[in-house]
Amino acid sequence: MTESYVRFYRPRHRFQDRFRAYKLEIDGEVAGAVRYGAEITVAVSPGRHTLRALIDWTGSEPVTVQVEAGGTVTVRVEPSDGAAMATVGTTDQYLRLTAENA
Repeated sequence: MTESYVRFYRPRHRFQDRFRAYKLEIDGEVAGAVRYGAEITVAVSPGRHTLRALIDWTGSEPVTVQVEAGGTVTVRVEPSDGAAMATVGTTDQYLRLTAENA
């Protein structure tokens, strides 16, 4: 069977949460964590997957991607553009996932 992957990366351009890791979920299961300036690649089965990033009580909105057999979907993980204080108390607007080649 051909492996398929989701590659999460976290760019260095945003200072917010620099010393904290973001927990990553695929289909509701913890798949790992990504630190500032790092990346993680996770093997998945081909098909549709729902992704989410979390930190403490908050995180990102879920993003659904289609991963082709033998393919890799690359996802950028970063703080959202909203001011940090504006997202306090929300459960899905503090972080943002962007699928770059889904």
